[in-house]
Amino acid sequence: MNLNHPAPAPSAPVSQQPPPDARNLDADPRVYRDLATGRARYLDEDGVEWEWSGDATRSWFPVVEPDVVQAGEPAAAEEGAESLNVLPAALKRKQFLEEKKRKEREAGGADDTAAESEGNPAKKRKRDPKPPKPVTAIYLSHLPADVTASELRDVCSKYGIIMEDLTTGLPRIKIYLDADGNPKGDALVTYYKEESVALAIDLLDDAPLRPDRPEHPTENPRVKVSVAQFREKSDEERAAAQASRLILDKRTTQRKLARIDKKLDWFESGPSEKKLARYSRVVALKHMFSLKELEDEPGVLLEISEDVREECEKVGEVTSLTIYDAEPDGVILVRFKEELSALACIKLMDGRFFGGQKVTAALFDGTKYRRSKATDATDEARLQAYEQWLQHGDDKKAEP
Repeated sequence: MNLNHPAPAPSAPVSQQPPPDARNLDADPRVYRDLATGRARYLDEDGVEWEWSGDATRSWFPVVEPDVVQAGEPAAAEEGAESLNVLPAALKRKQFLEEKKRKEREAGGADDTAAESEGNPAKKRKRDPKPPKPVTAIYLSHLPADVTASELRDVCSKYGIIMEDLTTGLPRIKIYLDADGNPKGDALVTYYKEESVALAIDLLDDAPLRPDRPEHPTENPRVKVSVAQFREKSDEERAAAQASRLILDKRTTQRKLARIDKKLDWFESGPSEKKLARYSRVVALKHMFSLKELEDEPGVLLEISEDVREECEKVGEVTSLTIYDAEPDGVILVRFKEELSALACIKLMDGRFFGGQKVTAALFDGTKYRRSKATDATDEARLQAYEQWLQHGDDKKAEP
């Protein structure tokens, strides 16, 4: 028999299922491609393998392998010729899928790996890598040799709530020491919120730690502030830290974190970020007046309000100014139109002296300050007293 002229194809049985749509072959799970010819093939429910012609006929034809011979003739080729190795259609399809997966892995485009369970393929999606944890700590260097944790707490708390150690309740401030136990001039301060890190860097970096004192290379140098960088701990360091750490139950931890949230006053409504954005334009000025001063001079509130507004408008537009005349700390809240103006106000006012008192300036943290009762009536009475005081001066004490 001449192998160059294969036997005519037997009449193909009629398939119950329609053939794959030639316009979208890749979407049909039955379709695979022959590794030798590259043409699309599929296996119907009767076990007959079909091949897409791709030529002018554009039709499906049953596949007839070269070793199909007439019944009763030997299947071997002539002596010296290589025997034909024809694979079943199911095995060819399996090889095609394995080759396709291999090429996808080499190209780096395989996001999913296939796993078969009881003949049904199931895709396992790779886990997305966890996002890095936000850094909430700052690293301070060039600190004075006599710096203390209490001093760092007072300075750094102007830019946000400092995280507490949940076991001891102390602020998480670490001053690095040398072998003799003396401060090395650097420290680590951990905040509760990531946003405080950027604020502390903007306002404290390259500035004296003690603004009320003259600069000095050792006693009051300009400090350097940057985002803290952490290295991966070794297994021994991790084990030692775990052994020395007190373990708190989950309920206690949640209760302590909720208490820190209340300090921010961000727990009442919405996420913290929303209130942070709202407070980022409000500056709290303290020690701007004393209660005795308000009692002795009825018109001092107007003078204070005008002076503070005039000074704050040097750095930006002021939209409102509120004096809390029932607060012993002499609190004034100044709201700016722009966030940058609020930051500039802190840099301008913090550490200055006003009326003989040292002013502290920081972003408003949501604390509820008090005003005197019957504010409207009191304001009106003070205005009248102020007019009398302007007329008579200090000879006659005006009654509010």
